[in-house]
Amino acid sequence: MSEIDMITVTSKGQISIPSKIRKKYEIEKGDKLFLATKDDTLILKKIDKEVLEKSIDEILKLIQEKSKKEGLKEEDACKIVKGHRKEKKQKNNDRGLTL
Repeated sequence: MSEIDMITVTSKGQISIPSKIRKKYEIEKGDKLFLATKDDTLILKKIDKEVLEKSIDEILKLIQEKSKKEGLKEEDACKIVKGHRKEKKQKNNDRGLTL
């Protein structure tokens, strides 16, 4: 059975899922939701924690294998991440945003 409810978007772009919906679908603080969009339609789907953890483990395993094959070391990865964060911070500063 479909349910229809009205929600409001805050100035920060946040929404609140009505409590009856959260209870029905057992959505709790910290749960991850998948957001899909098409045209003017938004769809939220709860992500099963076990599936999410398994997916992350599989992704990490692939990254580790690729890194080992390419000879990428942990300190190289740290430099890449720091560089990306610095670049992102600079872009935000240029737009007047702060993190």
